[in-house]
Amino acid sequence: MRTAGTESEDERLTQEGAVAGTPAYMSPEQAGGQEELDARSDIYSLGAVAYHLLTGQPPFKRAKAVQVILAHIHDQVRRPTELRSQIPADLEAVVMRCLEKEPARRFPDVRSLDEALASCQTDGRWDEESAAAWWQSHAGSNGGAGSEGRGEDVGRT
Repeated sequence: MRTAGTESEDERLTQEGAVAGTPAYMSPEQAGGQEELDARSDIYSLGAVAYHLLTGQPPFKRAKAVQVILAHIHDQVRRPTELRSQIPADLEAVVMRCLEKEPARRFPDVRSLDEALASCQTDGRWDEESAAAWWQSHAGSNGGAGSEGRGEDVGRT
């Protein structure tokens, strides 16, 4: 048994060669251990978070973290509309571009991602008041947006 605070510095720091990050949201290049990452890696991770928010699950669900990491490198992401048919096509296209395996196929920077999101039909239709009302109405429904099999109101106000 280890007493809190007794770990050596080497035990607390990320070790050289170790992969750092949350497997569910890692870009393929991060999952593969690439050292030089750029904004496109962050855009992939943001796309993975958006995917989770829209569908209620991360892009890849596997039994072990290493399997999730390998899926980010090798497997195709299911289209969000396969899980939630109500997701608008233009929003789905933005998220799927964020989740491209090849960094060159993603948005090159957050400005271009922002422009793509602003051109979605749902832009401006969701505000703080609408979000609060949605969360309040879904508070008792098995976790709201994160519950499996739910999808009503996605992209609507």
